Amino acid sequence: MNETQKVDIKLTTTIKQDNEDFEHSIENSGIIEEKDDRFVLNFIDENEEGRFFIRFDLLKTGEVLLNRQSSDQQNMSDFYFKEKEQKEVIYKTSYGVMSLVAQTTYLLSDIDNGQVEIDYLLFQQKQLVGEYKLRLIFSAVIG
Repeated sequence: MNETQKVDIKLTTTIKQDNEDFEHSIENSGIIEEKDDRFVLNFIDENEEGRFFIRFDLLKTGEVLLNRQSSDQQNMSDFYFKEKEQKEVIYKTSYGVMSLVAQTTYLLSDIDNGQVEIDYLLFQQKQLVGEYKLRLIFSAVIG
């Protein structure tokens, strides 16, 4: 690929916290580019919390990196997903940096079909914060 390709994006996040379910969906356009050992997908999410720059690094080995940063740089999160593994999460807010751990329970990264699915549990100090499901679909924009 090695060139930037416009894509249509649909990202749905389902969150279960304290027996309550929340869902957030984004439909937007973005860009994808192949770089060495990965495909990099960038797009913007604008919602009631502000404007966020979203970056997915889809590694050819199957792992997924996710970075979400607010336009004012007050909020930022960095996730590294590898199936059946726990990884530290950097989560910065205007109140400071929080130490979290994400345990990936399911991971599908199908670049050829424009599909990423990630299920994970998020912990803070060994306490379950919530159960998360990310569903990302992307397709090339023609024309």
